[in-house]
Amino acid sequence: MRGRATRAIAGTYSPTTPRGAPTYYARLLESARTESSSPASEQWSAHPTHGTCRRSRNTPRIATLVRLLAKLEPDYARVLRPDDGVEPDIRFYRDEHDAPDALVRALDELRRAGYRGQDIVVLSTRAAGSSAERITEPPWSDRLRRLSWSSDGHTPYSTIHAFKGLEAPAVIVTDVSEISGPTAEALFYVAVTRPTERLVMLIAEAARPVVVSTLLQQTRNRQAAHA
Repeated sequence: MRGRATRAIAGTYSPTTPRGAPTYYARLLESARTESSSPASEQWSAHPTHGTCRRSRNTPRIATLVRLLAKLEPDYARVLRPDDGVEPDIRFYRDEHDAPDALVRALDELRRAGYRGQDIVVLSTRAAGSSAERITEPPWSDRLRRLSWSSDGHTPYSTIHAFKGLEAPAVIVTDVSEISGPTAEALFYVAVTRPTERLVMLIAEAARPVVVSTLLQQTRNRQAAHA
């Protein structure tokens, strides 16, 4: 087993700064434009204290997504993990009925990649009626358990708030219907900084224009800064 949900601690890897950063931004933008898998959310509160976020425990490519969609200012001073070459995955589910199916597809892909049990955590913006709760067909209906009930053999799911301060090798963030505004950015920031290796974002199709426009604007800003 690769690992399980643990308290986030400073990594022991040598500091790594993303190279060719504009390329990362362009790939994320292209992913948001073209990925198709494609609502409901809990109320998001408290803007992230970006001024204190000096070091990232994520991979450089996940840190890039944080910079762009959470509009991280000031930027990270250091990224503690090495670049593993794996891009964060942004997908869009069509509607409420498609959301659990999109989650199952993402879970299947991570399992094929070698992640098992508590290697994976599913985070939702919802306190009730999340996509994980609405999966009724085996095998995932048997494999998924609430975070407080999960054992070594199960894959836990919880709200984003409940997983604050924890981390896991692979994180799927689902039931995302909004990413703009201080409160949305705060919750988004908590969610996308939980994985240490793999990140999959499942976002409502209705939010695609905002995701694309945010990535485009932030990409332009970052590319200008690297010029």
